[in-house]
Amino acid sequence: HGLELIDYKTSKTIGPSDGIDLQLGLYFLILEQIYPEALETLSLIYLRQGQKVTFDVTPDHHQQVRELIGDIAVKLRADDEWKPEVGGHCNHCGYQKYCPAKSKKPEPLPEGTRE
Repeated sequence: HGLELIDYKTSKTIGPSDGIDLQLGLYFLILEQIYPEALETLSLIYLRQGQKVTFDVTPDHHQQVRELIGDIAVKLRADDEWKPEVGGHCNHCGYQKYCPAKSKKPEPLPEGTRE
């Protein structure tokens, strides 16, 4: 038997069953480095709904992860598409006190960091 990568989700909605989000993609790349060729299935367990969505790993998923991370790297280098937007994700963010979108008077960034 091969390995199954399981990611537990606490979101209120269930996402697409065949796509890989950034978090799952990063786990995928890490496991792929440690256990080459052993990863067979990817599963998302949605805790609020009590549902498990599982799909087989394909070469297409590998390509999806590479493209997803490549796109993010390009955007980070260009640094023009990363405007803060307030949303549900803010509840888990440790940088709210520095965020101009979240606070009218954000604290100054720690010395040596980029905006």
